[in-house]
Amino acid sequence: SFEWESGGPVSPVVGHVYLLSNFAKYFDVPVELCHALPVFLGNDFIKSPLLGNQGIKADINRLVLHSFTSRAETVVAYLSKFSSFDDLHDRLASLPSNGAHLAHRLSDKFEQSKEKYIIKTSEAELCTSTSLRFQDGAEFPEWLICQHKEGYFSPSLMEVAVLGKTILRVLPDDPKEDTSMTASRPIRQAIYGILKLTPLAASTSITETVRHQLGLRDDLVDALPAIGGFKLPSIAEVETLAPQMRLDIFCTVLEVDATLLQQFEKRWWLVVAVTCYWVKVASPPLNITKALILCLFDEERSHKLYRCDTNLSVLHKCAQWQCICLDAMKLNNLLMNPLLFLSPADLFDGNFIVCYAKRKDIDSIASKVLGRRNALYSALLAVVCPDRHSVAGRSGKAKSTRPAKTAPSSTKPVPPLSANRFAALAIGGDSDSDGSSSSAESD
Repeated sequence: SFEWESGGPVSPVVGHVYLLSNFAKYFDVPVELCHALPVFLGNDFIKSPLLGNQGIKADINRLVLHSFTSRAETVVAYLSKFSSFDDLHDRLASLPSNGAHLAHRLSDKFEQSKEKYIIKTSEAELCTSTSLRFQDGAEFPEWLICQHKEGYFSPSLMEVAVLGKTILRVLPDDPKEDTSMTASRPIRQAIYGILKLTPLAASTSITETVRHQLGLRDDLVDALPAIGGFKLPSIAEVETLAPQMRLDIFCTVLEVDATLLQQFEKRWWLVVAVTCYWVKVASPPLNITKALILCLFDEERSHKLYRCDTNLSVLHKCAQWQCICLDAMKLNNLLMNPLLFLSPADLFDGNFIVCYAKRKDIDSIASKVLGRRNALYSALLAVVCPDRHSVAGRSGKAKSTRPAKTAPSSTKPVPPLSANRFAALAIGGDSDSDGSSSSAESD
């Protein structure tokens, strides 16, 4: 078990490992026939299970004399009557009603099951990552393998690199709107550009499985070789870049003026960049922007004393910020972490934002509850909404320097980001400085 500490006493996190050989021995079923279980019962990968066939049901009733309450127990008892797959195959082929067809279905689905559940890589190879390759067969850089082993490289990025596809997480948002993951798609396209544009790459597109209304959909998304005229490095080149250059690339992708970050301590740079990008692409109303910034800097989260009704509009904007933050962290991860890590779980609370987005006196609340961190609240608000004192208007939205940008909901190629006039800017001063001389006051 692992030891996990979360602010209190250390408690174990217990995991269980189930060996196929022990499973087969316990149920008295040949090891190879364990793969026939999903063939008969069905699961997420094996559709139209054989147990639905009346001829097979009749044969099971003939061989399995004991009555079981569970379908799984019944199938296990049936499979235990056979010594091998060939034995089972011959039995189905001999059935009087569509026997040959059932035997063919068994063979086809049995191969599908083995493909899903047989691990072709040895335990030693898994531990050393020697079998991991890019989709085009190229080897992983040594630094990436080390990052992966130590838990500093996102598994979802590894999925993209090895398989060329990924299933995007579904966050609670408004199902009538495009998935909130659309807001951060340009960031992911830059990530794919760094990961996938290798000399041997046969394809520069990634398949993203995303929420579409109340279901799922596969989108083919292009990897971007450049952002606003700024050529992205390949994964092999990342290690050779100076830390300042990796930071410049991050800022270019998120379209944030790197010099603005210097107003804050380095530990807040990731949050500031994410929030600036969120305001640009999501165009949240000013009250939601203020509520989110208050949430980022309020450690007490006093809203826990009461509950709020769910507001889908606020919820969707919150989900967009989360998506941008998650993908920004992956980009930071891919660039060997030029920015310090901050846990979203410690910063973000959707209930808090929903509650305070209704308030008209958020600025007053911030000055009362944040203490010295109120300077951070005011500084970030000034950066993302420089004209916040004159944005009342009828929409109540924070003004943006450009129209809201959303990626198309179809599977057509997504257009690249617009040119970034900040791409050539670098952050001045000592890169190891904590930035305290010019940063907003912190606690």
